[in-house]
Amino acid sequence: MSEILDQINSCTECEVCIEVCPTYMVTGQFLFSPMHRLKTAKKLFEGEEVDEQMIESLYNCAECMRCEAVCPEETEITKIVGRSRSKLFERGLGPLDKHNKVIEGIHACMHKKHHSAKNGWLLIHIICMSCCNLITFLKGLNLIS
Repeated sequence: MSEILDQINSCTECEVCIEVCPTYMVTGQFLFSPMHRLKTAKKLFEGEEVDEQMIESLYNCAECMRCEAVCPEETEITKIVGRSRSKLFERGLGPLDKHNKVIEGIHACMHKKHHSAKNGWLLIHIICMSCCNLITFLKGLNLIS
């Protein structure tokens, strides 16, 4: 855990990551930026309380690694988000109810009752990552705004 906190504390808040984050670009909300996710992760790993919006910010990360590609401190933000999600699961704080409904829907569609909620979340993550990459790609071609 000290390795994670060291990584989090290495952030200088230069805001370079914000400029490339697809969820921040789409929402315009600091809450959904890599910097805020690091602040949420720090609270989580230090045993502090986190609210539902903070939890959602960790779950809506596309884990595209763009923030890491531009981070001058080489902070492994995606790894921290992943470990934070695991920590949320351990503490019974994640996935959120709305995520569980999606997971249940995926399971019903796949007719596989043996997947855990964590595996269901992996499927959602793959779908969401594909959607975020498609949106970013289309924006880059100026096909959508």
